[in-house]
Amino acid sequence: MKLLRIDQVAELTGLSKKTSYHYMSTGQFSQCIKVGLRVSRWLGSDVAARVEAKRREKLELNIYNLETSYQVINEIFN
Repeated sequence: MKLLRIDQVAELTGLSKKTSYHYMSTGQFSQCIKVGLRVSRWLGSDVAARVEAKRREKLELNIYNLETSYQVINEIFN
């Protein structure tokens, strides 16, 4: 079980530290694990799952946009 610091989470997700904490507070991101009074860590597997989910979401959106563009082009030229 690999535990990540907030700066590592920010680097892997592309989110700022502030945004990561905001998403955590609104349930859009996994909760951190408190390992001390002022020390928090995130499970590497949770962060990796979020990165993969966002990658797939972006890929699906790109495919949708391509299909939509193709339909529009066909309507214009056919």
